[in-house]
Amino acid sequence: MNLNALIIAASLALAATPALAGENDAQTAAGALLAKFMNAWSASDATALSALFAPDADFINPWGTHAAGRDQIRAFYAGAFSMGYAGSKGEGELISARALNDGMAVIDGRWRITGAKNQDGSPRPDEKGILVAVIGRTGSEWRILALRENTSATDVAPLGHVAK
Repeated sequence: MNLNALIIAASLALAATPALAGENDAQTAAGALLAKFMNAWSASDATALSALFAPDADFINPWGTHAAGRDQIRAFYAGAFSMGYAGSKGEGELISARALNDGMAVIDGRWRITGAKNQDGSPRPDEKGILVAVIGRTGSEWRILALRENTSATDVAPLGHVAK
């Protein structure tokens, strides 16, 4: 291999390294955020949930309710817990995380809520769906910038699984 080819090969390898590091960082951050989110949900802690969001983040739940900023997000979750979700268990699974740049990623995941109650105290059916979130790093902390939850789809299937 001549010197020019070696330099080009080394440059390409080094150029790919930040992208791989970004993907690994995004994957780790997304998994940690999802775990913290589900732990805070299972603790019925609206303040801890809202702290996972950036100050100017926004959220849309499966029924279209929109909350913008930490105060509204905290109020939304506090309201949900007061209406029968306190004591329920949140579960989540990361499907994928894709780095958009060094400090931002988009994630896909599955979520499930069990043990919620109706206003009269009777059990609610379990709920499940998928989520899409944009997460970003501010300093050393990763926060949720935008979260969208969906119940019309409960899983993500590769295109090859779509009936033709």
